[in-house]
Amino acid sequence: MVTYSKGSLRQRSKGHWQARFCRTDSNGSSIVTRSFEAPSKRVATLVMEDIRRELIEAEAQKCSSIDLVTYMLSYVREREESEQIEASTASNYRSSIKHIARHLNGRSIGEITSQDILDMQAGLLREGLVADTVAKDHRFLKQVMDYAAEMGHIPQSPFNKATKPPKRRRPCPNALDARSREALISVLDASPTSRQSIAARLGLLAGMRREEVAGLRWGDVDTKARDDDYVLGEEGSFYMPDRITKDFSSLAKAMGLTGAAGKRVTFHDLRDTFATHLIASGVNVKTVSYLLGHANAAMTLNVYTSNTPAGMESAATALEALAK
Repeated sequence: MVTYSKGSLRQRSKGHWQARFCRTDSNGSSIVTRSFEAPSKRVATLVMEDIRRELIEAEAQKCSSIDLVTYMLSYVREREESEQIEASTASNYRSSIKHIARHLNGRSIGEITSQDILDMQAGLLREGLVADTVAKDHRFLKQVMDYAAEMGHIPQSPFNKATKPPKRRRPCPNALDARSREALISVLDASPTSRQSIAARLGLLAGMRREEVAGLRWGDVDTKARDDDYVLGEEGSFYMPDRITKDFSSLAKAMGLTGAAGKRVTFHDLRDTFATHLIASGVNVKTVSYLLGHANAAMTLNVYTSNTPAGMESAATALEALAK
């Protein structure tokens, strides 16, 4: 990832000028100079701008041949090291890189086309990945390619209006019913405190996503806490999101936990259980939306107040009352 400063200009002698630029890449910074002739400072400034443009274009030609997977990994590493993203987010990005690499490995960033992206998505869906996961991979790759275009590493991003992610299906909540929810709480209460039990409680009783649980720090829990390590981490490292999923999957299988959709309950279904329990208890939808971190209450209504058995039962009760 190479960048050039706007540059500075100095006159060496009459009609002779020197342009200086700061070149920065992953290895550090260095000074690049170019000497030239120009009759005036105004003309020299225009020449300096042309030189900078040529330097950037030359770097772009080099960068466009960089292997896509190498570029994506570098992109994630730089953001993680500069603390622009949490370690848990970086882990999520690396999962997307693994998916993308299965179809675009060995391709340079300058070779990727819109058709390549559509073919990759079709391939991932054929492998059995759900549309939501493939859409997540699409968003990550778009983020990387847009960055590459913005930095001048490729002429333009291959993403366009025709390059759309798979259509995400409206989720059908697979929430636990009241009895199963209480059974799970009882098991957690009777179990020794562990990272697995803490993660399950945070999902069930706070509606947190697995990435949010993995990235949770003590400073988020208590602003006065001196220890800002990860709540589920050890020695500065965080608990992997995939580990949280696998741990809860084992517990759900052992307990035979099945949700409203008739499927084995996943860790994300604890978030659905949290939301449906609050709504069923009469909590204002706007409040539930805020707690879930949804963009608006409409999203919460669309997902959690659909034709669930509990919702149909409430409707039947209300209609019966009207008929009297």
